[in-house]
Amino acid sequence: MKRKAILLCSLALLIMLAAVSPVLACGYRECERGTFTQGIAQVNTSPGTQWMTGNILHMKGGTSISYVYGSPWGNSLSGSGTTTYFKLDTVSLTGRTVSTVVDTYAKGTVLGTIFANLNGAGPYTYLGPTFTFTLDGKTGTINQGAIYIGGLISGFAIKHGVNGDLKGLNTMETFTGVNIQVGPLAGIIVIDNTVNYVLPS
Repeated sequence: MKRKAILLCSLALLIMLAAVSPVLACGYRECERGTFTQGIAQVNTSPGTQWMTGNILHMKGGTSISYVYGSPWGNSLSGSGTTTYFKLDTVSLTGRTVSTVVDTYAKGTVLGTIFANLNGAGPYTYLGPTFTFTLDGKTGTINQGAIYIGGLISGFAIKHGVNGDLKGLNTMETFTGVNIQVGPLAGIIVIDNTVNYVLPS
């Protein structure tokens, strides 16, 4: 009897937590949750300040612009990034970077921090959505299933919406990509991004 009472109390607590947790996550409002795949094209616009220590290249203050395609709230109108940490072994082409980004959509603005690993050079198969971009006067199409050659990238990002319909948005993103070095798209960074999000309604 005592064991049954404990089990019933535990079950009631679990039901209560299941009902309360979405409310807490969305600030006592209804919220939309989901997962989607996003394609991103990026161009570096300034190398920032760079210096060497042995074979290691360091950088800070580098800037970039980007186009973000495929989110439920539309494609970006503009995107900008600033490198806060960059360390690359110029022999193995491995290293790490941290950058901050601002993505502007018709429905609002999203701020985030990106943590990336630089994984050497080689071929990369892009599996995100096909999309066309125009950045820094250059137009191109990134095709699902296409193979691009360059510096390999992987990592994760944390972002949040700060205004408009996207205020309160929270995302956790994981990505792979390539800094293309061969062919007509050389100089374009292509990202295949998987996004988990919570958006208060």
